[in-house]
Amino acid sequence: MYKQYFRLRENPFKLAPNLAYFYLSSGHEEALAHMKYGIMEGEGFISITGKTGVGKTLTCMVFIASLNEKIEAAYISNPKLSSNQLLRKICEKFKISCGEHNGRDLLNELYSFLMRKKVNGKRVVLFIDEAQKLEKDAIEQIRLLSNLETNRDKLLQIVLVGQPSLTEMLNSYELRQIGQRISVSYCINPLSFLETQKYILYRLEIASPSTLIEFDQSAFQRVFRYSSGIPRLINIACDKVLLTSYINSQKTITGDTAKVALSQLPGKADGNRWPNYIAENQSKLIIAGSCLILFLATVFLTKFISSKNDYKFKE
Repeated sequence: MYKQYFRLRENPFKLAPNLAYFYLSSGHEEALAHMKYGIMEGEGFISITGKTGVGKTLTCMVFIASLNEKIEAAYISNPKLSSNQLLRKICEKFKISCGEHNGRDLLNELYSFLMRKKVNGKRVVLFIDEAQKLEKDAIEQIRLLSNLETNRDKLLQIVLVGQPSLTEMLNSYELRQIGQRISVSYCINPLSFLETQKYILYRLEIASPSTLIEFDQSAFQRVFRYSSGIPRLINIACDKVLLTSYINSQKTITGDTAKVALSQLPGKADGNRWPNYIAENQSKLIIAGSCLILFLATVFLTKFISSKNDYKFKE
């Protein structure tokens, strides 16, 4: 609706993952570096976590697209499957002909495929997104797959991608056999305020180098306050802000316009003020709290010593 008005080739804030719009923040760059290191070092398990909407899926897509011909990768987006269904899905993703095979036969077909790739000097990597949704029997299947190896190398490397609850799962006593095998892990944090600002401008530039849109500083602040630096929420916020500006025939987006637009979305901007303030100033608050505790302890100790001395004096 507003594309022509703002001279945009397309909507820059669509929610669907698009490699062309990938913004390389410090957190996403670190995630890519951890995946590259883990795969190049031949680690069996790699874990990438982050809050919903932080950009885990797009980061994995970017990484997979960057792999050379010596690495063959498959990506599973919804792992809520039984162990047999998961094994079949893996074979399908690697284009392994498995017919009506089940269980052990599927595993044998996969093993043969992995050995052929090993002989040809190729690495094989499996990405499992939303891994916190894995069923218990599927997790056990993944553990068995991680045992496929030669005397020197793993035949299959597995990247588990999921929400922070995935880390809690892997740290549990029940899943310790997998958790202890994860040697490379990284959690993608939300964008900072400065990164949020650059993210918005980057996506606008990709959509149209000659766009007429201008955000003032207070509008950026409103979007950041609403989104807490989560890219998906930034997209939702900016889409709504552009629509509101279009309706009001505004080319420059002000803080007041952003406030009106964001007030119409779930989780209004003002409602996130304290959580955002705490998140942005966590280290300062910790230091202030420590100083307050130290001060109170000093006052208490002084009074205690003073009262003890008074008691001795009276005696």
